[in-house]
Amino acid sequence: MDHKLNFSSATPVKSVATTWDYGYNIRHSIFLITGMCVGVPLVVWALGVLRQHQHNGGRVSVFITVLLLTDLLEMFLSPAMVVYLLLPDATCSGSVFLLFFGVKYCGLHLHQMVALEGVIARTYLPFTSLLFWRSFSILVCLLEGVFLLLCLCVYPFIQSAAVTFSWLLVALVPLGFTCKLAFTPTISPPDSDTVQEKDRTVLAIAVVSFFILYGPFLAFVFAQSLLPFSSEKYANGILVAMTVIHPVVCLRLIADPLLCVLVVRELPLDKATARISV
Repeated sequence: MDHKLNFSSATPVKSVATTWDYGYNIRHSIFLITGMCVGVPLVVWALGVLRQHQHNGGRVSVFITVLLLTDLLEMFLSPAMVVYLLLPDATCSGSVFLLFFGVKYCGLHLHQMVALEGVIARTYLPFTSLLFWRSFSILVCLLEGVFLLLCLCVYPFIQSAAVTFSWLLVALVPLGFTCKLAFTPTISPPDSDTVQEKDRTVLAIAVVSFFILYGPFLAFVFAQSLLPFSSEKYANGILVAMTVIHPVVCLRLIADPLLCVLVVRELPLDKATARISV
């Protein structure tokens, strides 16, 4: 099977699969199934925490809501991808492929923005309640939606090396701000040490997601856009090796809800006496 992410509006055609291809398909399917099995209860849990937060008078985060929606969309598409990978005669629409990989791209930025919002909410509590922040959140999410539409409608937009590299660089901006704020001493309350510990937990999840989950995936897509792929021995060995680790991005379905729950618990409440019970 050809593993290059070469999609069009037509159904991708499978070539004759080799033993190596089946090994790749099984590895990718394991990550997909693990992400679904563990991710479903975690996303349901995160949605429950978000609902309870809203019920108690808390502000609903646009970034968290949209990030969880991308997780749900990926879970919805994952069974089709597993069937396609494991059954030799199975076919799958090119639009499904583009949507499946497009939500991962959007998830990268949204994940980093959720982490940044969590640190800001703890350090500069009133800021995330301002109309400016809410408007900014909606604008960013709309831009992510435009990107997803471009992935679906402008072929081969998602395969462009420039797009992949730019997407990776843009994600470094909120990660950099999160890192800066997490290690900036706070002048507030007596529990400022506890606040910074929580900030660094959020930062740790964001860093792991960026470098371990999304990093190999985007590096693989970027390298594919520059080099022809081959599974033959010694032919593009770096790309062949990367196929072992790039499917780990499927585990974002675990990291996203964990981060969302951690951040939701620290978002400001509109009612001073409200408490989140989770």
